Amino acid sequence: MRAAATILLSLPCGAAFSSAFEPLAWWWAGLAGLALQLGLTGLAAVGARRALVSQFAFGLGWFAPGLAWTANSMTEHGHVPVVAACVGVVLLALVCSAFTAAAAGLVVRTTRPGTGRLASLTGAWTLAEWVRGPGLVHFGWLTPAEIAPDLPWAGWAPLGGASAVTLAILLGGAALALLGDVALRRALARSRSGDAQRALGAAAVLVLLVGAGSLSHGYDWSKPGETVTLRLLQADLPIVDVFTRADTGERIAGVAAQAAAPWPESADGGNLRLVVTPEGMITTPVERLNRSGAEALGQLLDVAGAPVLFNGFRKTPEGYANTAFFGDATGVNAYVDKRRLVPFGEYVPPGFRWFVERLGIPLSDLAEGGWDQRPNRPWGPQGPSVGVLICYENVDGAVLESWATDVPDLLLVTSNLGWFSPYVIPQHLAMSRLRAMEAARPLVSVNNNGLSAVLDARGNVVETLARSGRDARTVTVASATGVPTPYLAFGDLPALLVAALLLVSGFFPYRRRGAATSFGRL
Repeated sequence: MRAAATILLSLPCGAAFSSAFEPLAWWWAGLAGLALQLGLTGLAAVGARRALVSQFAFGLGWFAPGLAWTANSMTEHGHVPVVAACVGVVLLALVCSAFTAAAAGLVVRTTRPGTGRLASLTGAWTLAEWVRGPGLVHFGWLTPAEIAPDLPWAGWAPLGGASAVTLAILLGGAALALLGDVALRRALARSRSGDAQRALGAAAVLVLLVGAGSLSHGYDWSKPGETVTLRLLQADLPIVDVFTRADTGERIAGVAAQAAAPWPESADGGNLRLVVTPEGMITTPVERLNRSGAEALGQLLDVAGAPVLFNGFRKTPEGYANTAFFGDATGVNAYVDKRRLVPFGEYVPPGFRWFVERLGIPLSDLAEGGWDQRPNRPWGPQGPSVGVLICYENVDGAVLESWATDVPDLLLVTSNLGWFSPYVIPQHLAMSRLRAMEAARPLVSVNNNGLSAVLDARGNVVETLARSGRDARTVTVASATGVPTPYLAFGDLPALLVAALLLVSGFFPYRRRGAATSFGRL
């Protein structure tokens, strides 16, 4: 197959895979694109250089559409020209593609076309995505697991987290590639001995992946706990950047007006009530609030009639931290410092300060919160425990793993995605669904500008607020208790070990002659 043909096929395959993510969620197109790309790399007679270029083309089709929402922050808040913003999206897509491209080049260089190479590819791809995500780079956006919340593969989340779901999806794609190759060879009257066995093996892998995922998804990894009543405030506050002057008192007062509504008499949960506000309400350190801001915050805590979860910043010995506070009419009682910070938004990767200054995103060097922070109990020792994830912290399961010995009964996500285009919001919700599945705990997500949601312990969406704009709702949620899921107990390690075994499995037949495939004749 010529290099140009490989690229021309890989780019639309990547675009098809991108369509499997929110907001389109065309999972069937995504699986087809993934299977074809795995077949092009794993079953065709291509060289390492061509595989590298092919995977970059696939990654460009995968990440550029899926991360196009980042252009909004560059143009609207950084005042970057549209053309420059588009170039920035392409560069970001190529950086994200580099991990799987390197993995594909390594595998093709050391294996022969066939099932062994396919197995190695699935393992290498899974390891590369772990490196891009929780392992090293901490930018696991659009990892393959995020297409799975409504698919049987999602059941692997409590077993091995997003890494296990990613591996299961890739193995499913490889099985589909094998089945497609056998079917194509049969249609071309070029069947070979062993095709029936390969097809049977691929079908068995699919049945195992789907069956085990379905069983796990239906298993009760936790049991219902105490019921709580939450008031979710989707404030839709304007974004504050370096070009914007904001009146903190007015921002807090607007939220206080939402919080002051009477609590429904029919609401369950008794005194276990909590007001949840989104990230971004307070854009200055809480200890440095001006008079109007301090008075408005006091009013919010006084009229809420329950503890309030609100977000701001606080001074620590290491610098200012992005912090979620719990407070009531008696004052601020607890806080959680953000542990997983946003690259280019809350910290500057080495060598990229010029880029952040050009975008004009403020607070670029925040202090990272301690990973020993435990879940909070806003209602006292008798109430359920709450684990707070601040916006970007739900991008992977690292924070959940830090709670393995003290699993919270309820997860809360407070976020502000107004920096970006609305397409980012359903993607963020898909990640929240994975976190709920991994921990087997209900999760309540409150976003500043749309699609706040209540999820059950299986990651199902129970209720949502408006997709955009200002909204508020009082909801009743049953917390959950139980022992840690296998994922919380062992983390990504089991899935990564399986991925490593698959990676090396394809090396052994390296000197054996690879079988010709239909993909090689495309």
